[in-house]
Amino acid sequence: ARASLTGRVSTLEQRQKPFQLVESANEHFYTRMAEATVIPSDILFNPWTGDGDHSAFADGADDQEGGAAHPDETLREATTKSSFFERNRSVHLTWERLGYAVHLSKGRLGRKDSRTTKTILREISGEVRGGQILAIMGPSGSGKTTLLNLLAGRLTMSRNFATTGYVHVNGLPRSSRVFKRIAAYVEQDDKMFADLTVEEQIAFAAHLRLPRTMSPEKKRERIDKVIQELGLNGVRQTKIGGELVRGVSGGERKRVNVGTELVSDPSLIFLDEPTSGLDSFNALNVMYTLRKLASSGRTIVTTIHQPRSNIFQLFDYLCLLSEGRMMFFGPASEALSHFSRLDFVCPEQFNPADYFIDLLSVDPRSPQLETKSKRRVEVLGNMEQKELKEHPVVTQFSQEEIQENEMNLLVMSSNTKFQSSWFNELFWVAVRNFKLILRDRNSNVARLGQTIVFSILLGIIWLNSGRDQPRMGAEAEYIYTIAGVIFFLLVNQGFGGVFGVLFVYPLERAVVLRERASGTYRVSSYMLAKTFSDIPRNVLFVVLFSVITYWMIGLAATGGKFFFFMLVVLLCTITAEGLALCVSTITPDPQTAAAIVPVFMILSMLFGGFFIGTNNIPGAVAWLRWVSFIFYSFHALIHNEFDGGDLESSANALLQLQVSKWTAFAALLGMALALRALLYLILRMNGPKFSVLSLGEEDSKDEVNEKDE
Repeated sequence: ARASLTGRVSTLEQRQKPFQLVESANEHFYTRMAEATVIPSDILFNPWTGDGDHSAFADGADDQEGGAAHPDETLREATTKSSFFERNRSVHLTWERLGYAVHLSKGRLGRKDSRTTKTILREISGEVRGGQILAIMGPSGSGKTTLLNLLAGRLTMSRNFATTGYVHVNGLPRSSRVFKRIAAYVEQDDKMFADLTVEEQIAFAAHLRLPRTMSPEKKRERIDKVIQELGLNGVRQTKIGGELVRGVSGGERKRVNVGTELVSDPSLIFLDEPTSGLDSFNALNVMYTLRKLASSGRTIVTTIHQPRSNIFQLFDYLCLLSEGRMMFFGPASEALSHFSRLDFVCPEQFNPADYFIDLLSVDPRSPQLETKSKRRVEVLGNMEQKELKEHPVVTQFSQEEIQENEMNLLVMSSNTKFQSSWFNELFWVAVRNFKLILRDRNSNVARLGQTIVFSILLGIIWLNSGRDQPRMGAEAEYIYTIAGVIFFLLVNQGFGGVFGVLFVYPLERAVVLRERASGTYRVSSYMLAKTFSDIPRNVLFVVLFSVITYWMIGLAATGGKFFFFMLVVLLCTITAEGLALCVSTITPDPQTAAAIVPVFMILSMLFGGFFIGTNNIPGAVAWLRWVSFIFYSFHALIHNEFDGGDLESSANALLQLQVSKWTAFAALLGMALALRALLYLILRMNGPKFSVLSLGEEDSKDEVNEKDE
């Protein structure tokens, strides 16, 4: 026991050693600063005003201490030779004085109050060239993802923030239309359909994002080479998988996500935490893939939280952030020597990334530690800002290079926004939807079982109710019985359609938003493809439901009335699905949609014409019956059952019918189409909208007004 306790204490001391070293270096650093005669004694957070040599950008800097060297040239050479893709013009991305602030509230008379503004990023400048990997690192909340989104043009539009600074591509202001063609953005969350295979996911992106002039053979070759270059040949026919579907591993799933964007052969790739959620081995495999892509000429910009040491070796340039300020920007191989010159020496055989996170994090464990760590961050930030003013990191382009890049920009701007034709988009989105519907075994089996059980149960409850002839004087009871049966059948189908959307659509919506942000397809092609692909399944379940219930209950035994019954029930289901789709699209999360949709369903039931006669509804709310799809469905089926029989006039009087059979049918069809049109408009308005920086009038107008059709 004594030996075990001694071992645990020793282990604990080893774990605390890096923190003690950082604190010791801090004390030494501040002591030196205090003893320097050039530093005013009244400056607390900016003691460095001398001409100390702390440049991180000088050529021939000393090798880093305790860290690993740059990746060897054999990896670069091997990956360059194995790269398939024809290289686009190399992208040189530069940014100057980027800033981002959030307005938490407003002052008097609607004016923005600077006291309620939180600054997320301040004065961030840098550059990255083709063939390089830039890693953006820093503690949690330092602004890594915000900076990445600013560079990628993926900052969600809002009136509650302000941005400053400039982003240039090859010396020219960023144009969103052209930038979307040459850049790809890989999100942190792998939003893909679990039932698609690896090859199907990449092929779908290839068919829609490659130029329409490219032959099918060339597209197939591109698909095969993407799979090969990402090391996915062994799992190309394996499903991607998810929480409920067994599929590829986490690292392979991340590479599929990269491949979806890589298929269009972008010259610039942004990645948000590509190693998040992966073990160290799979994280290394993903980063080796990125190293391979960069070695073939691409420009890679990625955020990463705390990489292992051999992942850190793969970075060409490093940007360290803390509290929204830049602590270091330069070659990753010079980062340790830069901080060593400031007496912040990384211990030998210690991960440089871990050391930087410890060094730049604000320690909240006590007020004293928090004050000291904030002061350290403030000092390092001021020193880096001073260094950037003396030695700017942004390369200036010559006039000849700018003129040549302007000509290339004009050529790319003349191309259409979408690479594929509208009919090609409609075809491939519909094909994918059909595959997903057929492979959604759990949902299909559950819905099939629900349909059979409910139809048989309802048929047993009202068995032969329509075949029993009403006794003399019992016509009203008979009419109300049949009306109750019809009304309940419609309500059952309506709720079935609604819940079929609420439980499935949220994941699809997330994938669609990601694909639309990448310019994969138009809203109109997606919406029509979804509508067409959902109809066959709805027809199957409606036919099964109608065949069982209609004949067990014994409704009007004519072929025409039976097929009209099925058509009305189908339209009722489609209308309910349209309502659920509209609400699910406009609400921020599934929980909100699940709370709102039943309200519309209950209102449609209350004013459906069965619970309360239309003549008995108070005038203030009587108009609601005209927007109730159950109202029109109920009227159409009541007319279908009783018109032409002995009880037609009695049914009209008792149920207070106000619209004819075909009028009700036309109104129901119109509501179904109107909800789909409304869904299209909501998708257009709620699509991905990204804000811009202060880049100039032309670029701002281009990004803000850019919409998919």
